Amino acid sequence: MEVEATLDGGLDVGTIEDTHQLLTYKVPTCSRKTAKLVRHVSSFALTSPKMLRVTPAHRALCGLGYAMRQGPYSSTEWYHFSSEAEQIPQFWTHSWRGRVWFKIALLHVICNGFAALVLGTLVVVFTSIPIVKLGLSIQWALLAGLVTSCLGLVLWRPSRKIFFDKICIAQKDPKLQAEGVVNVGAAVKNSQSMLVCWDPTYLSRLWCVLEVAAFLKTHENAAELIIRPTSWGPLAIVLFGTFWAWSGMSQWNASLILGSLESEQLGPMTVALVYSAVNAVNHMLFMPWISHFWRSHLRDLEKACTQLSDFRFDRDVSCHCCAIGHVNPITGKAMICDHETIGECLRIWFGSTSEFEQVIRDRVAPTFKQSFRKHPLPYNWILGATVPTLWISICNAVQAAHDGSDFLALQIFCNLSFWLAGFPILLHIERLGRASYRGLHS
Repeated sequence: MEVEATLDGGLDVGTIEDTHQLLTYKVPTCSRKTAKLVRHVSSFALTSPKMLRVTPAHRALCGLGYAMRQGPYSSTEWYHFSSEAEQIPQFWTHSWRGRVWFKIALLHVICNGFAALVLGTLVVVFTSIPIVKLGLSIQWALLAGLVTSCLGLVLWRPSRKIFFDKICIAQKDPKLQAEGVVNVGAAVKNSQSMLVCWDPTYLSRLWCVLEVAAFLKTHENAAELIIRPTSWGPLAIVLFGTFWAWSGMSQWNASLILGSLESEQLGPMTVALVYSAVNAVNHMLFMPWISHFWRSHLRDLEKACTQLSDFRFDRDVSCHCCAIGHVNPITGKAMICDHETIGECLRIWFGSTSEFEQVIRDRVAPTFKQSFRKHPLPYNWILGATVPTLWISICNAVQAAHDGSDFLALQIFCNLSFWLAGFPILLHIERLGRASYRGLHS
């Protein structure tokens, strides 16, 4: 990282007295420029109020996360989409080495998922009534809900203010970019919460470690550190699409079977048996597909727990500057060592890198494990991903009310029971089965 222009310019940064004393003691262990950079970052002081910046979340998500898909070294300038702020509602931290589409999917689901599901459900409600009156298949209402939810997920414009490095740190102006990097610690300190887009590469990235360390140093409430595995995003989307197909096929097959029976053969028990048989067949068709993604998600969670419980700064964290010998391959100028800089910051904040490792194990790892101990995907996320089952209940209720069916209550009860309890229990059984299998073979 080249920050010579900013450092040589002599930024006017205030310091905390204790921190300044520690820095004075440790300055001889590193170069003058590194010591100056360490002082700026570790003091949590802004070089200028204008450096505390936010951007609307939709700017980071627009164009299917175009800013993220460009990577960290693109020449496109996004800085003008950010604005000055007195406080940052949420700081987004992520690894540029992770799977970018997983990260984009996660952030879309977090920011737009609820709105997309509400819009889709409203469309199902308001389209199912005329569709039933016209004698058309309720599959059209399900299709309208799917299209609306997909458009809402991609096109909804969340207004929440966030800090996203690609937008809130200048990319083209070297001096302004360096000043933005120097102010990362201050930005974290002035953030109300931090969203960690977790992937297996996260703790190997130096600046990701610095951001989490700064947050732990300046925030006592562990609940303000929100850790979300990036695998949640694609998993939720796959579950939603699969359940839409599952619900549609179940409804279509059950309608064909019930339509072929004589009216005197239809009774509550017959209807229940038909729907149960159809769902059992679809379960055999779709569950292997769902289980594949579910097990992949469980493996990512296990890997994250292992990383947090056994984190070692010197062993696990790597940096680009050390790999290229601290010489810029384009300009030939000497580069400040990120590993040395961030290591010094950790020593100032926590006393030593081993103390920071202990904080990760004592504060972050238990919080992470506690969040996913009962279920690796939150219950409300499962309900959102399986909401097509609710749509089927709505369509059946409208159809039954129109036909004067005697089985309205039974149909609604069966569909809602499977939505609210059936599938969450199936996923829980899958998790317990995996845990038992792992225990037998460990």
